[in-house]
Amino acid sequence: MVLNKKRYKDIKRKLRKVTARSIMILYNIEENGVSIFEDGILIGNSKYDINKKNKDMFISDFDINGPYQGKGYGSLLARVIIDLAKLYHMKTISLIDGASPEGFWQIIGFKNKDRLKRGTVRYEL
Repeated sequence: MVLNKKRYKDIKRKLRKVTARSIMILYNIEENGVSIFEDGILIGNSKYDINKKNKDMFISDFDINGPYQGKGYGSLLARVIIDLAKLYHMKTISLIDGASPEGFWQIIGFKNKDRLKRGTVRYEL
């Protein structure tokens, strides 16, 4: 899967202080993971599970390494996850036990649908 060119350009433009660098997005379909690298350095990654019956994607891990936080990489990784969810025709994305701060997902446009058991928050696509 390739990230939509327009969306990629928008996100890349928003990345602060990133010039003449290469950004690589690696999909690990077998282990349900996505990683972002810049110039060969791991910037962040996310793991997810898919419930095809309920059309729900569960994000159990969503991390951007400390020095790269607040520079747009989290938004890029989130957009990649959203594109994957759409590719798989998911209706919701659920964050398991603090996969990322709730406010982050609200900032990028998700609405808090409901709160499930023990720290799981569900957002509609």
